[in-house]
Amino acid sequence: MRRPGREARRGDVDRDSYLVFVIDGRRFAMPCECVVHVAAAAELLEIPEAPPCVRGVANLGGEPVPVTDIRRRPNASFPEMELSDRFIFFRKGTHLCGLLADSVEGVESLAPGTAPLSLPSTHGEDREERTVLVAYEPGAEQGILIRSPDDLSPLTDRELQSIDRVVSSAGASS
Repeated sequence: MRRPGREARRGDVDRDSYLVFVIDGRRFAMPCECVVHVAAAAELLEIPEAPPCVRGVANLGGEPVPVTDIRRRPNASFPEMELSDRFIFFRKGTHLCGLLADSVEGVESLAPGTAPLSLPSTHGEDREERTVLVAYEPGAEQGILIRSPDDLSPLTDRELQSIDRVVSSAGASS
C-alpha cells in the first residue's frame, strides 16, 4: 500500500513549493505563496491581554505582528527561546501573523496527498474522522504535515483585530 503523498511522481508535475519547519519535533510545511518572511527569533513585546497562545508582538519592518507559540507546554509558561528558533510570518486573511518554530529546514517541492485522521470526539466515545494533507519524502518514516495559515494560527479574526487595537493604542501613547 502506498502512503499518502507517494503517488506517481512525474518530474515536478503536481508538486508545489513549501516551507518546511519543525515544531516540537514534528515536521510541518506551509505553501511558500503564503509565507511573507522568515527571521531569527528575537525579543517580543508582551501583551498582557493577549490570548494564551500569543507569545508576544514582533516588529516586522515597523509593523507590529502577533507571534503565536503552539508548542506543547507542561506548565503555563512558554519554553525559553533557543538560537535555532525562527519566526515565520504569513498572511491570514488581511492580518499579518507570526509563528514560532523550533527550526526551519528550507523550501522543498512536495506532492501532498490526503491521509485519514481519527480524533477522539468531544461527545462520548465516538471518534471524529477527518483527512489531513501529508507529504512523504523518499525513505522517510514520518510524513510532513501540510498546513495552511488558517490551520497554523489558532487566533480568530476577532482576536487579531483586538490585538491590532491594543498594539495601535500602545504605539500612539508612546
